Amino acid sequence: MRIEKSVTVLDRPWEELIEGINQKYPNPHSKAAKTNDVLKRRIENGLLITEKWVGNAFPVPSIIRSTFLKCTGINFPEVAHSYEKTVIDKEEGLLMQYSKNNSMAAFLNFVEVMQYKKISETETELTQTWKVQCDINSWFNSWFESQFVATCVGNSKKGLDGLKWVTEKLHSGPDGLLDLHHFRESLKVLVEDIETTTVKVTENLKEELGEISQAVKETLESTENIVTDVAEESIQKVGRRIRLTSEHLRQEREK
Repeated sequence: MRIEKSVTVLDRPWEELIEGINQKYPNPHSKAAKTNDVLKRRIENGLLITEKWVGNAFPVPSIIRSTFLKCTGINFPEVAHSYEKTVIDKEEGLLMQYSKNNSMAAFLNFVEVMQYKKISETETELTQTWKVQCDINSWFNSWFESQFVATCVGNSKKGLDGLKWVTEKLHSGPDGLLDLHHFRESLKVLVEDIETTTVKVTENLKEELGEISQAVKETLESTENIVTDVAEESIQKVGRRIRLTSEHLRQEREK
């Protein structure tokens, strides 16, 4: 088992960071984030509890991917899914976030715990803990664990940069909010362009396939006609030969 821990003091008020966490995605730094779906949200004993199902691109190096494939016979997924639970205690100035992987759970047990704690009116302490345990191959488990932890730590740095960016935009006045709005609108345009392009490509493909199908159909029909003509000609020739042979035999008998 491999455990890694990091403590960082952020020069942002806890309340601002919590708002940033709730509006963290999308941002230009967390490009690995693919899905972020809320399953449940409730208030329990004064605590705001949110459960999510998240999907993240897991850009493992090729050496890890190929070794994993050799050891398990399975390709490591391009997008890894996990369960995430967040608990916010506003009275104590504390946010706890727990996530555990679902993808490749038979070979990999990965848990990440993040704690945002208010330490002053202007500072927040972030404590991150990663725990990875592999059951892939006894010879490589330790190596896999260290590689996966290194990948997760790298991703978490990008995630923190994304959180800082969103928090800054949310709390830098009208200009910051406008920048955030424009960024998100640009993503909508990008998605619309992708969808439009996909529809056009699909329509063109259908049209091309239709032309190909028609050409194949015409070729088959032409081939069928040729085969029919040849068959009929062959039958006629055979018939003539039979008639000639019969006439010859008749003449021979009359002699």
